Amino acid sequence: MFFMIGSALKKNEALETLKQECGEFNFPQKMTVKNHMPRDIVGAAVNLFLDSNLKINGITEREVEFPTFGHLMQVVTDIELVAKMNGFENAASLSAKSLSIPEKTEDSDNTTEENKGSRGRNSKPQITKQVKEQ
Repeated sequence: MFFMIGSALKKNEALETLKQECGEFNFPQKMTVKNHMPRDIVGAAVNLFLDSNLKINGITEREVEFPTFGHLMQVVTDIELVAKMNGFENAASLSAKSLSIPEKTEDSDNTTEENKGSRGRNSKPQITKQVKEQ
């Protein structure tokens, strides 16, 4: 997957595109974020700091782990706002070599084989009722 964030996007286009592309992905998800603009990028919720592309020895590209889709959207919308306010057509890019998509089975609700039976992000707590014999 490759996605460019910039001022040319229409209102909420980044949000809608990422919902279509990433909506079914299993999170956390690792993606590479690259800064293409002369402004720093900060995504405090995911410990992301990228230098401006004007800095000679700056770090402009980094792999980031997004714990949830909400964290991904927060970073994308923040970049999109800066791009639109400053007219940066190509502000930043997101890329991922392979995205993990949860396997759907008949007896699962968006859980994968890995987290069945565990209390992972996608698993629901199991409630059991104990009945005393009389």
